[in-house]
Amino acid sequence: QVLHMDFEWKTNNMCIMLDTKLAMPFLGTKQILINSIHIKGD
Repeated sequence: QVLHMDFEWKTNNMCIMLDTKLAMPFLGTKQILINSIHIKGD
């Protein structure tokens, strides 16, 4: 039971890390888009 929980926790951690790595480029482009729109607004 404990080992199973530990394994589950590790896989969850890996998924979160992968999600973060995958999301980072998208967050970067989103930030650039927001910045360019903001400049155009001025």
